[in-house]
Amino acid sequence: MTNSHTQKHSYFHWSSLRKKVLLWSALSALLLLHACSSETPSKPGASETSKHLGLIFTSDYVNGELRLLDIEKRKLLETSLSFHSDSKIIVQEDQVFILERFGADNIVELDAKKMKNLKISVLYQSALEEGANPSSIVSISPTEAWLGLEGLPKLLKINPKEKAKVIKEVDLSAFIVGDNLSPNLVDLALQGDTLWALLQRLDSYVPVLNGLVVMLDAVDGRVLDTIALQGKNPTQMYIENGSLWVSSLGAFNQKYGSDADSTRGVEKIEVKTKKSSFVWTGKELGGGVSSFTMDTKAQKIYASITEEDGNTKVMELSLKEEKLKHHNTVRDASGFVFWYEHSQSLYIGDRSYDRAGLLIYNKSAGYVRAEAKDMLPPSSMAVIEF
Repeated sequence: MTNSHTQKHSYFHWSSLRKKVLLWSALSALLLLHACSSETPSKPGASETSKHLGLIFTSDYVNGELRLLDIEKRKLLETSLSFHSDSKIIVQEDQVFILERFGADNIVELDAKKMKNLKISVLYQSALEEGANPSSIVSISPTEAWLGLEGLPKLLKINPKEKAKVIKEVDLSAFIVGDNLSPNLVDLALQGDTLWALLQRLDSYVPVLNGLVVMLDAVDGRVLDTIALQGKNPTQMYIENGSLWVSSLGAFNQKYGSDADSTRGVEKIEVKTKKSSFVWTGKELGGGVSSFTMDTKAQKIYASITEEDGNTKVMELSLKEEKLKHHNTVRDASGFVFWYEHSQSLYIGDRSYDRAGLLIYNKSAGYVRAEAKDMLPPSSMAVIEF
C-alpha cells in the first residue's frame, strides 16, 4: 500500500525465509535493500523511463471504484472499475490485490501489466468464508502470501497463482476477548522470517484491552511471541530500521471521534528488546491516529488524527526534532495518508462532505487537488511502477 495500508496500509522486508523460499528471496533482495511496506510500489522492470501509476480506491459506502493516478502529471485518469464499496487496494511487488471486505468477503487479483486498461486487468475474484472481512496481505513469494482476516479467528496462507487457494490455516482464537468472534486482526507486516500480526482485541467493538502484536514464523505460521502495546484499538504498523511503529485510535467518544488522552497515539517497538513505548500520545496529537505513513529519508511521520466524525486532521511528526506541525489545509483525511518516495509527495484521501478528492502535498509546490468527474471519496492507495 499501503496502504497502500495502504495505508493501507503496513511495511515489510523481502529477505531469506529458509530453504523453502531462498530462491525467491534472493531475487527479491536485489530489488529491495531496505524495509518496505504494503504501500511499497511494485517494480516489474523499473528503469530510468519507468512509469509510476497510483491506484486509488474510492467509496461512498454504497459504491466502490478503483481509479488511476498519473504520478508524474499529478492527474487522475477518467477510467475506473467497480468493486464492493468496502474494499482496499494493496500492492506487493508485482502483485496487485483488492480486498473486498465486510459484506462481500472476496479477494481479487489484478494483472499488474494490464493496469492501464482496468476492464481487462482482473485475473480472478475468489470468495472467502462468510464473515472473513479480509484486512491485510503480505507476499513471501509469487506463490505464497499471508492473508489477514478481521472477522474470523484465523490467518490464511494462500497461493495467489492458484486463485488464492488456501494452503494453511493458523488458529488465532486464543487471542479472542470476551464473546467476540475474532481477535480483530487489522494489519500484517513481514521482516525477514518473522510475520507480525496486529490485533485490536475488541469486545463488541469496544477496546477493553490494549492492542497486541503477535510474532509468527513466516514459513509455517507458528506463534513465536507476543508484544503488548501501550495503546488501545491499534490501526496500522510500519517497520523501519529495526523498529516497529504502531498507531492506535483508542475508543470512540460520543461524537464518533477520539479523545486527546494517553490511551492512543504513535508508539515505537524496538524489535530486539520487544519493548514498546509511546513517542506521541493523543494528548500531544489532539486525538487518536486512524492511519499514518513515513518519509524514512526525512525521518517524518504523517498521521491522520481523528478528532470527531468528519474532522480528521493531518499532523506532521518530525522524529529528528520531535516537533509537530498541523497541516490545516486538510479537513477530513479519514481516507488515507500515503508518502511516495519517488515523487517526494504526500497523498491524502480527503473525504470532506462538500468536496472530497485527492490532495497531493509537496514541500516545494504546496497542495494540489486532483479530481475527476463523478469521483467517489478516496479511501485507500497504492503505487505500481512499470
